[in-house]
Amino acid sequence: MIEVGNIFEGRVGRIESYGAFICSDEAEVFVHSNEWSWTESYSPREPSLLNRVVRVLITGWHPEKKQWFGSVRRAEPPESNPYLALTRVAGDERLPATVDFMIAGDCMVRLDNGAVGHVRRSTVPMLSIGDRVDVTVADVDPVLGRLYVNAEELIQPNA
Repeated sequence: MIEVGNIFEGRVGRIESYGAFICSDEAEVFVHSNEWSWTESYSPREPSLLNRVVRVLITGWHPEKKQWFGSVRRAEPPESNPYLALTRVAGDERLPATVDFMIAGDCMVRLDNGAVGHVRRSTVPMLSIGDRVDVTVADVDPVLGRLYVNAEELIQPNA
């Protein structure tokens, strides 16, 4: 029986630019591209995914579309979730990270454990993609894989 919170196993049956549909005799479950992996910028459009058997945590039901949706990454064992480890980090502990993305003043960093975080506050005047910075954890949601950090100090500028 399919219900929210259960693990569903099926084959990748259809791939779209925004996600993939996992199919079995029992149902079809949509997995958005953000729900494939905790650490990889992963595209479900990979042809190698077609017909692959995957495990999906059922996260909801869309009554209008009559569609289940779920998460591959949340079906993985807890130790594969880098955000969970960050809940045990002291608030003032500095962690090395690399500036991964910047647009219109918005900055994202990738920590060495693979977690990606939004820079909430920066004491570093000018950051550039590729810069290595020390960050502290401002807020983390290990269930959704959301992280907010403060950029504290430039370790190594991008050459």
